[in-house]
Amino acid sequence: MKAEIEIGDRPKLDKMNADLAKNEIYNKLTQKQITAWADLRNKAAHGHWDTFNQDDVKLFIQGLRSFMINNFD
Repeated sequence: MKAEIEIGDRPKLDKMNADLAKNEIYNKLTQKQITAWADLRNKAAHGHWDTFNQDDVKLFIQGLRSFMINNFD
């Protein structure tokens, strides 16, 4: 997958995600999934352990692996 999007000096995941979906590099459903993964990552990084569980993390890892396999060569 190759795409040209403006990322600036301090790239932000939300903006890159929206730009990739807007440019139809992936669809809106994938955009929403990436947003959900980012939310889980942020909750883990900030110690909000009560907002997710081990199964959520397993699904995150499986989904991310699948995304990478299907979108990068």
